[in-house]
Amino acid sequence: MYNFVVMKNYYDVVVIGGGPIGSYTAQKLAQKGFNVCILEQKKVIGSGVVCTGIISKESFECYGLPDESIQTRINSFLFISPKNQELKYIHPDTFAYVVDREIFDRKLSEKAQNSGVKYLLGVRVKSVEELGKHYKVCANGKYWQAKSVVIATGVDYKLQKNLELGKPQRFLYGSQIELPIEADNTNIEIYVSQHYTPGSFAWIVPSHKKRARVGMILEKNGRVYLERFIKNRLRIDNYTDFEHQIAVKPIAYGPIKKSATGRIIVVGEAAGQVKTTTGGGIFMGLLCADIAVEKLGKALKKGVALDDYDITWRTALLSELEIGKKVRQVASRLNDRAIERLFTFIKHNQFWVSLLTPKINFDYHSDLLYYCLKGFSFLLKNP
Repeated sequence: MYNFVVMKNYYDVVVIGGGPIGSYTAQKLAQKGFNVCILEQKKVIGSGVVCTGIISKESFECYGLPDESIQTRINSFLFISPKNQELKYIHPDTFAYVVDREIFDRKLSEKAQNSGVKYLLGVRVKSVEELGKHYKVCANGKYWQAKSVVIATGVDYKLQKNLELGKPQRFLYGSQIELPIEADNTNIEIYVSQHYTPGSFAWIVPSHKKRARVGMILEKNGRVYLERFIKNRLRIDNYTDFEHQIAVKPIAYGPIKKSATGRIIVVGEAAGQVKTTTGGGIFMGLLCADIAVEKLGKALKKGVALDDYDITWRTALLSELEIGKKVRQVASRLNDRAIERLFTFIKHNQFWVSLLTPKINFDYHSDLLYYCLKGFSFLLKNP
């Protein structure tokens, strides 16, 4: 264990944010022998989360994620065109899980606490100040001191801006509602249409007990588009009974300018470590959390800065982020006729399926998407 003089409210690391990435980072640091505290503004861990909750099976196995949170097991995708052409991908085994995010977040926090992490809830951090070799974290009229600070605040970028780390240049917006829909519990439906989801897609994701999450991710607030999709595309008659339940959240679209300074490090969506294709942040956040823990451990023990954290995680994920942006640019220019041509071509040229299938990876999209951009370029042009 790293030795230090015991003082009240003094820690090796203060983690700001008790979501899954903050909890996982804190747990791993505590397991390395560091004294860690989490400051979380919510009074209940996992409450009010807007998330589709799809996480790969590989992520569960690699990062030891909580099985108790699993609601359904997914082994297929069904892609649906504007005119109802269908393309289905069926995997021989489960490749992803749909989770209850409140249980997921809570179980990760319990694992962190069992590793020795202290949680303080209902604490909204106002500032982080450097005091010589330490940092002063101020909140609720109190302060905590730490040798290092981890920022894991999700889409709240106030601290990053104040520390001149910046914020994402752009945001996408996810809109979602859970409805009582009869859905195949092993299948996710993906709808593409410029009329309902311009430049993007909508989804129906089974949750549990004959319910499903219906949503979309757009470059603008998608509440109006989601309402139109549910009423006119899905034709759900009793939708007005639920429309007030639509939740909307911003999603980082690209990384912040800098994700480390001194011994302050930013992880997860707080750093913009989010898929630019689907808006998913769990996998990338966990991957970068492991990198952060490795770099932070060395920094604390040797007194060095965290300069190479940025380089390491950006090198690992740059192609994923850039290809995702390119795909969205292409998708924004497509009309529905071009989408129909693409569906028709694949349905009548099954050899393409055999070429595409080996490139499918739930966590890494760049290989498949780059291949599609090149291979289908002649189809992705509007007439």
